[in-house]
Amino acid sequence: MADYYTNISLMVDDLSQDEEDWLQEYISTHEENPDEEIGYLGFSYDFQDKGLWIYFDTSGSIDSVADMLQEFLSVFRPTDIITFCWSDSCSKPRLDAYSGGAVAVSSKKWIAENTYTTAEKLEKRLARKLGK
Repeated sequence: MADYYTNISLMVDDLSQDEEDWLQEYISTHEENPDEEIGYLGFSYDFQDKGLWIYFDTSGSIDSVADMLQEFLSVFRPTDIITFCWSDSCSKPRLDAYSGGAVAVSSKKWIAENTYTTAEKLEKRLARKLGK
């Protein structure tokens, strides 16, 4: 049996004390209530050097990361955009097991892009170039 993984690693830099306190409260609230509507975080984190490092190296919730960042931006940085990438992989070679994408988060919405395999992306580009 193969194991499938989703990986991300991103840093939210230059946090003020108010921003760090808000993020710690948000994370604490969501971690303490995994069975309620408020939900499970779905990511690992570490506060370091006035920043928040968000990551997962086996699996996690891209939606949880994007939702938290959107709320953070709406409270503290309404004109900023935070972007991050993710990759999907597998412990064994499997067809269509490797892919990834990128997310752009603003205070108003978040958008996931490139949520297809590299092979699919290449096929689409070749089809455009070859006129098929």
